[in-house]
Amino acid sequence: NPKDAEKTGVKMFPIIGSASLPFRGGLTPYSVEQFVNEYKGIRTALLQSAFRYDYPLEDVRKAIAELEEKLPKTETVRIPKEDIVELEKVVPVFAKAYMEVIEGIAGAINTIAGVLPKRRERVQHTGLFGYSRGVGEVRLPRAIGFTAALYSLGVPPEFIGTGRALQQIENKNIVEKYYVSFRNEMKRAGRYINKENLSALAKEHKSWKLIAEDIKALEQYLGEEFKPETEEEKKHQELTSQIYSELKHHSVSPILVEEAGKLRHSLG
Repeated sequence: NPKDAEKTGVKMFPIIGSASLPFRGGLTPYSVEQFVNEYKGIRTALLQSAFRYDYPLEDVRKAIAELEEKLPKTETVRIPKEDIVELEKVVPVFAKAYMEVIEGIAGAINTIAGVLPKRRERVQHTGLFGYSRGVGEVRLPRAIGFTAALYSLGVPPEFIGTGRALQQIENKNIVEKYYVSFRNEMKRAGRYINKENLSALAKEHKSWKLIAEDIKALEQYLGEEFKPETEEEKKHQELTSQIYSELKHHSVSPILVEEAGKLRHSLG
């Protein structure tokens, strides 16, 4: 508890490990200011491999210098009690909408995660493949595999449950008050959606249909249509169509999955 630490006079220097895609923190060489503003009070940011190796070296160096300059200057946000009460009402709504979907899409996630490179530059957990995470009756891969699998299908995990939860909660302002990058990150993730894939998946299982509802609700909330904008993003959509086509035949090419990861500058 930060308040207890303050009473002891011991200074705290919080650390955060963030990956590049919005679902995993959204830290890239081009989002430093947004990241620092989102995570005020953090003093150390761990730079994962996508940040270091999937962007031009000079941009990476500039971003590191920017982090070193800006991180020490931020002040931790103090959340008043009345806002904590509101947040405690909101979080279970998002959690419930998220959990309603996960078990139904686990099969596709595990199939694609199974062809991902097994070794990234990281300290491994116990065993060759680390450990999985359980949700309900299913086992899921860890964060990289989970995120990479869904992006590879053109269904970014940022949207799971989010749209439906926003429709259900009364105090929508509280979300954007404490998730200040919400709009930017949803829009960024939205450029990797493959709606044709999702439409086809929705015919296979109701969980995918719920994600389609999430996306539609968020488009209405943000007032814009999610679609690829750059040539890289359009190429990414083409690759996700190929990956889904292979998934239907139960044989997903690792090469396609890796190429899609290169185009979004992060595996997962």
